[in-house]
Amino acid sequence: GGLGRDILQSRTSWMSSEVGLIFQDFEAQLFSTSVELEVAFGLENKGMPRHQMKDIIDESLCLVRLEELRDREPSTLSGGQKQRLAIASVLAMHPRLLAMDEPTTDLDPVGKWEVFQLARKLQGPDRTIILVEHETEEALSADRVMLLKEGRLLREGSPEEILSNSKLLLEAGVAPLPVAEFFSRLGESLGQRNGPPPLTL
Repeated sequence: GGLGRDILQSRTSWMSSEVGLIFQDFEAQLFSTSVELEVAFGLENKGMPRHQMKDIIDESLCLVRLEELRDREPSTLSGGQKQRLAIASVLAMHPRLLAMDEPTTDLDPVGKWEVFQLARKLQGPDRTIILVEHETEEALSADRVMLLKEGRLLREGSPEEILSNSKLLLEAGVAPLPVAEFFSRLGESLGQRNGPPPLTL
């Protein structure tokens, strides 16, 4: 579920405890000398005693499948592992809303797949995930899709509503799904418009 709060009317202190941010340049979020210390950093800033941190660090690293790499230096990790570490560091703070700004930029296909799988795993009744992304296919697994153009909301709806409208996607500068685009053009060439096109095969 959402937070049910107007962020424009909320205090920064409340926002910092309830909202976690993963930036597009996730490597800029990493600066500790080990994976474990990276996850501990935010907890230390909150003044949490060291003995209370262990379970939270373990849980966060297990969620992102980095528990075996806790002693590694972050700079030696792959791109996908670094992104998962940035996510673990934010998860340790137990935010109710996790906002990820194009988290797969510069990742290879495996790294992208790992991050999207993790986002699906983390979403639940106690946590909302907001994912800003240009990878159109990934929006298929979302509960709601908000299509933006130059920072303004163009349309909001279900994945099927938004992703089946190739014209609307192109207006926003977003590549339509190949399957939907194919069937839309096929329908137009045959003079047939029988509802929205399929999104997948």
